[in-house]
Amino acid sequence: MDTDWQIWVAQGARPYPCRYVITSKNVNLGPQYSVQIRDWKSGTEVAATNFGFANTTNAKKVDANDLADGNELPKHFVIEGVK
Repeated sequence: MDTDWQIWVAQGARPYPCRYVITSKNVNLGPQYSVQIRDWKSGTEVAATNFGFANTTNAKKVDANDLADGNELPKHFVIEGVK
């Protein structure tokens, strides 16, 4: 397995996923990415308006295929003998 996943679940009357931790096992020193979740809502607590996008910074949409280096690892890194 190339990646280790952890899902932390809050205890109580309404358990919810409160933390995800992802660890890369094939990269030296095993870098981790983690996400903390707070103010969890489900069912009717979630309004459709919560998913709207307000472009307050004049951000522009970019196609991922147009990015020069979309891989987060530098080109000189070798994973499992493949460059």
